[in-house]
Amino acid sequence: MNSKAILGSESFPNLNELDLSFNHLEGGLVPIRDSSLAESLRVLDVLSCGISANEIAAFAKSVHMPNLESLAISGERTLTPKSLRILGESDHFPRLRSLSIALSGNEKGYDALSKIPLMNQLSGLRIHGGNLDDKCVTILLKSDVFERLSWLYFYTTTINSENRQRLRDHFGERFVE
Repeated sequence: MNSKAILGSESFPNLNELDLSFNHLEGGLVPIRDSSLAESLRVLDVLSCGISANEIAAFAKSVHMPNLESLAISGERTLTPKSLRILGESDHFPRLRSLSIALSGNEKGYDALSKIPLMNQLSGLRIHGGNLDDKCVTILLKSDVFERLSWLYFYTTTINSENRQRLRDHFGERFVE
């Protein structure tokens, strides 16, 4: 998808929500960053758009989206701990309350997630993919940042019955299945 040509036009002056998920974005996230929409968007979904970890990092460092409330973003596969840290340390999303990301079942990713400042402003977190093992669940249960969430949702994530019960017991109704 030639997002630069589409977003470069002035056809969307009042657009608040943009869902480009599952489209290969030519030029990565640069056309979004450089468009006037960056200032006004409240919802942005760029899951599974073939974006590299470096493109996500560059986007997080350079974009300013003062009204963005919900962001769904993933790389070519899952976010790496490094790209997750860069995204999570960005102060360019002051109103962000909902984050949807793709993570592997790697405890390094969950550990990085638990330490990013962005988690302190979120009310909801949606995680796609991976295998949620005992170590990842323990991080979710022990880190205070996850306690602040109003909801925690896993999509296409493999969770065994014991870990699913641990999450239910700990998060109660906030654990959305």
